[in-house]
Amino acid sequence: MEETTSDTKTSAQSINSFRINDLKYQKSHWVFACQMLLIYIVIITCIINLSIGNGESNLWTALLSSCLGYILPAPSIKTKKKSNINGVDGI
Repeated sequence: MEETTSDTKTSAQSINSFRINDLKYQKSHWVFACQMLLIYIVIITCIINLSIGNGESNLWTALLSSCLGYILPAPSIKTKKKSNINGVDGI
């Protein structure tokens, strides 16, 4: 049997989301939440080990800076739009 277009859309939606107790959750939201939870666990572990002096401080500092670099957004340069003579904004 061939799948109809609505069956294909329904199966694609069910792959990207799921239901728990009649609440619909996106798969990408759960992946993001799990990643952030693991990163915060690593950060807390790094801070604890650096504060008590357990192990090599270079290792914990590198892990901490890597995790912070993962969490913080990448910087971008903002440019101002130039106005032409007539006062209309241009690129």
